[in-house]
Amino acid sequence: MYSKLSNHISYLITHPKRNKNKFLYFLVSIVLLILFVPFLEGGIYSSALLNLLTTIILLTGVYAVSDTKKQLIIASIFGVPWVIINWSSLFISTVMPGPATISWGVLFFVYTTVVMFLNVIKGSKVTIQTLYGAISVYLLIGLTYTSIYALIEIVTSGSFNLINSQGIIHAFKIDELIYYSYITLTTLGYEDIHPLLMQELLQYLKQL
Repeated sequence: MYSKLSNHISYLITHPKRNKNKFLYFLVSIVLLILFVPFLEGGIYSSALLNLLTTIILLTGVYAVSDTKKQLIIASIFGVPWVIINWSSLFISTVMPGPATISWGVLFFVYTTVVMFLNVIKGSKVTIQTLYGAISVYLLIGLTYTSIYALIEIVTSGSFNLINSQGIIHAFKIDELIYYSYITLTTLGYEDIHPLLMQELLQYLKQL
């Protein structure tokens, strides 16, 4: 049975049709997350939808970067614990996503970004799939920093001043960190979220 499963995995990884849309699937999953997150108002249903979107990103991300069994294993090792703990926290009150959980997400995004970037630049010619991959890498950088910001905020509460439309400072929400990450990435910066102390250095590195 293990041999059949291994052969099936190998077929999925090496089959020519697999490579045709692997970046497109991943790109669509990232865009869905970015589009839906601002409408999540909190509560169990919003958390479930957020977990569903991140699970889709995990699956399509692993699929996109797994050109070999080794890459499949590494991507799964980084991503699966992150998703499992997030889902468990919905049903088990004693399980809460903490720094360790988000760290798995950071590792998954960093690994996926690096592997996908290398896949994009090693192509001998630019195709539509190359463009999908390049756009995915760009958006991945934003999600990578979002997860890093979330980790920093959990470890050191108050690392970011988050100001709502009434000018009131409040606790961070994931959609605000995603917004902040992409605003910084695109160098717009509306100054409604302010990093403090060492987080400013992280912003400079991101700009570089």
